[in-house]
Amino acid sequence: MKSRPRLGELGQELVPGLRLHLRYLLECAGGPLDVGKLPSRAFDSPAQYAETSTLAEEYNNGGQVLTPEIDRRFARLAAERVASHPIRYYLWLPLGRVADMWLRPRVERTYDDLDWWNYAAHPSESRLSWACVALNALYLLLGIAGLWLRPRFAGWMLAYFTLRSCLLATIEAPEARYTLECFPMLFVLAE
Repeated sequence: MKSRPRLGELGQELVPGLRLHLRYLLECAGGPLDVGKLPSRAFDSPAQYAETSTLAEEYNNGGQVLTPEIDRRFARLAAERVASHPIRYYLWLPLGRVADMWLRPRVERTYDDLDWWNYAAHPSESRLSWACVALNALYLLLGIAGLWLRPRFAGWMLAYFTLRSCLLATIEAPEARYTLECFPMLFVLAE
């Protein structure tokens, strides 16, 4: 029996138990899963790396089809990782997602690579991206400074930012655009 999706996918679909970065590599790459592209922080131990490599090899050799068996084994790896570090999974990872959404450069319309921070790979794109990060940080700092002046509806705006951030912390695959609604209020606070 297939599990019911949590995020509104069709009820008949197989819901992968993969960690999100593995799911991204499978769905977006359109080719074989290359475990070498995953960062070292994706694994807690050499045994996890070996198991992931084995699963990737089975996936690649099986026609690049995510079978229920491979999915269950990825889900077991994910469950082990969560069980061994629950604070990381339930606190640090959501806080990191929220920080990423607030500070990620708004360069969706440019041709920047996903690793925009990698200056050696593409210096001019990285400079533009880092300038956008600085601009986002400046908006946030000016908005926070504006809170000290207690403008009208500051409490409501702060409540909106907080509730919006809490909501976004629960989303497994958030995007930076989900915080764009907050920036007009930041501009008001920064006046």
